Amino acid sequence: MSIDKLSASLLSGSNENTLALANVKLDLSMIKVEVPAEYTGLSAALTSRRRTAAEEGTAHRTARRLGILFQNILPPTPELLRAYGRRSTEVCNKSPKSTEQTISNGIFANYLGADITSIWAAATSGASSIAVHLLACLLARLWPAPEATAIWVEIVAERKRRIEKETMQGVYMTWIELQLICREDFSRGDLAEWDSGARAWLQVADDAQMLRQKQLMLIINNIHLPVNTSRSTYDRVLDAWKASLIATENLLSG
Repeated sequence: MSIDKLSASLLSGSNENTLALANVKLDLSMIKVEVPAEYTGLSAALTSRRRTAAEEGTAHRTARRLGILFQNILPPTPELLRAYGRRSTEVCNKSPKSTEQTISNGIFANYLGADITSIWAAATSGASSIAVHLLACLLARLWPAPEATAIWVEIVAERKRRIEKETMQGVYMTWIELQLICREDFSRGDLAEWDSGARAWLQVADDAQMLRQKQLMLIINNIHLPVNTSRSTYDRVLDAWKASLIATENLLSG
């Protein structure tokens, strides 16, 4: 076969795949994965309302979509994800339990206790979604809610733009799942809810680990680290996120 015929054949196949992709109506974001063993202990702290939101609602959809969107640029951090599951379970065991409705709490039963919707949504969405949940915690720790949400909007838009550009260059021709997610709408409201869930979880963790948290912040506030000077918000956030994941993974690995 000549080069011209081969090129025409590949182009035709690519066009057919693109056309088929455009007509696919599959909500990949609602697929649930098996929860890692280290996170199963969190289940007991969930109220029925929060479980539904984390497994079937907006929280799950957002966690799953963000996990797919960023999964192929994240470093592998198995030790970090395992340690985070164990520590999260430890935190929940220290928090008041209110998963069963009683006469004393009545109609408010589903709103009491530790709000772990965000982390459970991530745990039921895959390893990359747990890493994205950690980024949500990082941004929530550093920025007020409106600024953090604005950062999410910007980095999601830029990630989608880069994926589309690289797809045109043939980088992601076989990543059908990724291309499908790029066609989904990440609303500001959904990203604001994602940020809010991370803040709720941080409050739970801070209350359960109050002494450790104060000691850690005293240390961090006395450390002077170089500032990330990347030009775009996307690059600054991604660099800091990946550096944090890798550093913690290395620390846990000795």
